Amino acid sequence: MHRHMQPGVPMAHLELANLLMTNLLHSGIALLWLLGLRRFAGPLAPTLWADLLRICLGLPPALLLLRVLGLPQAPLAWRTLRVGRWTELALDAGPLLLTALVALLAGTLLLFVVQELRPALLAWRDGVPRDALPDAQLQADAESMLELLRNHNLVPSRGRPPEALHLPNEQPIAGLRGIVRPQVVASTGLLTMLDREERLATLAHELAHWARGGNLRLLLVWLLRSTQAVNPAALILFRELVEAEELACDFLAARVTGRPAALASALLKAHGQPELQHNAGPLARAQAEVLRRAELSSVRARVERLLRSPPQRVPHWAITGGAVAVLVVLLWSVG
Repeated sequence: MHRHMQPGVPMAHLELANLLMTNLLHSGIALLWLLGLRRFAGPLAPTLWADLLRICLGLPPALLLLRVLGLPQAPLAWRTLRVGRWTELALDAGPLLLTALVALLAGTLLLFVVQELRPALLAWRDGVPRDALPDAQLQADAESMLELLRNHNLVPSRGRPPEALHLPNEQPIAGLRGIVRPQVVASTGLLTMLDREERLATLAHELAHWARGGNLRLLLVWLLRSTQAVNPAALILFRELVEAEELACDFLAARVTGRPAALASALLKAHGQPELQHNAGPLARAQAEVLRRAELSSVRARVERLLRSPPQRVPHWAITGGAVAVLVVLLWSVG
């Protein structure tokens, strides 16, 4: 890193500014690299896109930690960007530009706290609903979907398979809960509105989340995200990753069941009924409507992807490894 001392800036503060600038540049480059890759290569398999997003979110803090621990930097002649110079430019910027930069970082932190940290803490507190009950038929259906995932070599060799539980709730709910003891939960409201093929496709989707690492991997990804709470590029990568994981699990569920239309129909049924806000005030109802429309837009995109995308193979690990190697070299050259 560039070691030129800024007038009036303590060395410790300058080092922290360099670390922050390194993370900002790494995440921004990773985001631009991903967008360029997708533009150059065309549509990527949903599982590959989700994996690349996860790697691009996790690489910047991982490389920063290795650099703090003494990872050698690229020689000066090989560096594409010099972090110290960018830090100097930021610190030397006029009050207006510096205030705008601080406001951007502070706004990103606020979004993290309100839209990511708070919901995560609430979900951790609630955990698996205590009134969720074992259901023999639901468990049998889940085991049949697990067998399909095994036949496609998608089930991890380690880890306890999820238990299927029935949630006595009239809202359409399905999800994967728990870390040590993963459980697939499906509500009465959802099960009664879906036919058998739609129920199987929904279970396959939730089990695909477990096959792709489940809530343990999600927790690790979220922890990496939390170390970059002020980073706008990390915010974009994480939001993209959340949607990409849903598309990836849709893709795997459609692949193992061979019935993408069944999952598309289940999505439309489950998200077609707005939750009533009887006791909510005007502001709360307006907020709920905005969120509902955003959710419907996301569901529409998932349905269109299920019905229109041609069958694709799960990408080979070598493709992902080669793409990641290029990105690692690119980020290593920033220092």
